[in-house]
Amino acid sequence: MMPSTAVDLLKSLCRVVVMLVAVAVGLPPARAELRIGEIRMQTTHITPEVAQQALEEFKKACAPLFNEHAPDVVSVRVTASDGLMPRAVQWGWGVEIEVQVKLKDVVPTFDPDIWASGHTLWYFLGGGAKPGFQAQKRVSLRACGLTSYDEARQEFVGLPALGALLPGPERPVSADVMKHATDTENAWKAEYWGQRNVAYCYMTGCGGLSPVDLKMGCAWRLVIVKSGGSLMAEVDRKNFELDCGRANSAGQLPAAITEAKKIFRKIYSKEMP
Repeated sequence: MMPSTAVDLLKSLCRVVVMLVAVAVGLPPARAELRIGEIRMQTTHITPEVAQQALEEFKKACAPLFNEHAPDVVSVRVTASDGLMPRAVQWGWGVEIEVQVKLKDVVPTFDPDIWASGHTLWYFLGGGAKPGFQAQKRVSLRACGLTSYDEARQEFVGLPALGALLPGPERPVSADVMKHATDTENAWKAEYWGQRNVAYCYMTGCGGLSPVDLKMGCAWRLVIVKSGGSLMAEVDRKNFELDCGRANSAGQLPAAITEAKKIFRKIYSKEMP
């Protein structure tokens, strides 16, 4: 009887021979099956069956990822939740489905210029007023066989079929909620007024639109001052001194500075001066 290591080696050699023979006679390579685990349900507004239908529609729209690129995928995680994020509020989504796709470190099915190795791809699906999905970064869109990409708004791809599956919010969203969602999105795009409004809401709560968070309010005030934008005024320095003084009194200044550095780096792609 051969040792187990020898048996394993023989099996591996056999698989290689089968592949070489298939190539030699022109047989198509076996298609890898991309297995997707159970959808995590964090909402009661749709059933798992409806979430699965929505996922199937997305797979059609992003066919290359789930077909030719399947051998390069490590895992796929899908979560359905209530539409509470700013993008969901802005687009009138009552439910949001998050699709997280982890790629291998070596991805031979992708073109080298995509730089897909080791990436985690993020997609967000919704129906309601604006059915479609958002690709979180350029490589996510390219993996779907799509090429247009606007980094400032993180590409939105319309998908009407989701409108019949995923609902909008149960009640109309107030103008104040919409404005706060827009301000939050704009703040991350380095828009001055968005950053000022987000900082203010963290310090005051804005009538329940935002949690009161002295650390985050101070962090955004610091980002505004350090960005040195053309619209920055003396009042911004005074707001920084006042709000970060409050954070300091609460023992949260060091954490606020750390958070400001993270925010600054993410928005401006450089270290905070």
